[in-house]
Amino acid sequence: MTGVIWLVQVVNYPLYRHVGIENFTQYQGEHIRRITRVVAPIMIIELFTSLGLISFLPLELAQQNILYPLLINFVLVVLIWLATVSYSVPIHQNLKDSWSQELYLKLLATNWTRTIAWTIRSFINTLILYQLIIRFEIIR
Repeated sequence: MTGVIWLVQVVNYPLYRHVGIENFTQYQGEHIRRITRVVAPIMIIELFTSLGLISFLPLELAQQNILYPLLINFVLVVLIWLATVSYSVPIHQNLKDSWSQELYLKLLATNWTRTIAWTIRSFINTLILYQLIIRFEIIR
């Protein structure tokens, strides 16, 4: 999702200004339909896997300093969901009805929360993976 959100933030959303008012509502409707097919399943998987990882973490791994990054990871997923439900979805729905420069600028600004959160998650997930690799290399 980190790659997807960066693509949307720096490529897709800035191009909204070039669609044209007469075609914008049709474009926005298609954007919502298509992007939902990509991001919704991944976001649901992220939510359940991040919750599952902290819920079912073996005690042995919890003692290896992996629990805290997993908790932060889960909090970031919750933050992403809150930002999505509170800001992104309502703004997109309103933009589907008509172009609004004010809503567009709000979309660009509020989407940085999700962009930064997903980027931090990528770093944390890399750290978790590194810790697990080191842990299992020690066992062998």
